[in-house]
Amino acid sequence: MKHLKIIILLLYSILSNGQENYSELKNQLSEIENYTKFIDSTSKEHKEGIAEGPIIYKNLFRKNGGWDAYYLSDNGNNPLRIKYSQTGFKTVETYKLYYKNSKLIYAEFVEEYLNKKSKTNQTRFYFQNGNLINQTNIETSNLDLNELLREEKRIKEYYYKK
Repeated sequence: MKHLKIIILLLYSILSNGQENYSELKNQLSEIENYTKFIDSTSKEHKEGIAEGPIIYKNLFRKNGGWDAYYLSDNGNNPLRIKYSQTGFKTVETYKLYYKNSKLIYAEFVEEYLNKKSKTNQTRFYFQNGNLINQTNIETSNLDLNELLREEKRIKEYYYKK
């Protein structure tokens, strides 16, 4: 009987700790999403830039595409949001990158296939203190974390040279 009480007590403490971790993660994700909505709602108060250009392939038989970027900065020219999109022959890739104190906190990658059966893959990445804390649609995404971070660095450096 004594062993049963100890086992029940241990199971209860393990289960309650797991629920606390889940609640904490849920609160962190909610806080990040609220901050991205705040950036979007106050975008008229900040500096916004637009850039666009063609993508020209060296291969003669590949069709060309284009890219565009909308970037939002605070008064100190620190990034708040970057929306980057590039269109290729059969796909449109879109990145939405949100920053807090110049650090990436949220990234959304959408890949849309342009054929008869239009298909869209969407993946969301949530960061805290530079570390990934959650990712959605891991199994269907064609983009892994390292590739996202390389693209984010390339895009950010292009618009925010420091």
